[in-house]
Amino acid sequence: MSNKDPTSDGDQEAHQNLSKLTRELLAEGESVRSDFKRLPDGISADDLVAFANSEAGGQILAGVDEQVVDKAQIGVVRGCDVSDATVLQILNKAVSCIPPVSIDVYIENLDDKPILRVEVPPSLTKPYCTPRRRTFCARRRRR
Repeated sequence: MSNKDPTSDGDQEAHQNLSKLTRELLAEGESVRSDFKRLPDGISADDLVAFANSEAGGQILAGVDEQVVDKAQIGVVRGCDVSDATVLQILNKAVSCIPPVSIDVYIENLDDKPILRVEVPPSLTKPYCTPRRRTFCARRRRR
């Protein structure tokens, strides 16, 4: 894993309004605790259920692309729609799960390239499943 800071390529200003947690997730790349989505529409009930069923929950960053730097995958902020309608779509996906998945949605980097950070906290009410296929999903550590 590279320790390269995703803000070190000259766009520090673009990341000044990101939380410390989000900056860490971008530098780490996708993992058992995080997932990147280019667009908020890419967040599915499967994603929410997988994090809800995991031991530690997780974070989904929408408006972020994946990029390989020094053989390590990092997240690159591209920005996305952060309107109320977009947030409501994500909340509706969470509520449609069985049982409903508790999430918190944060808008970050609003002044430049806004992104959404969807936090799925760990829960004792497991297992969760998706509404349509009644599929149980979980994120596991890579072996």
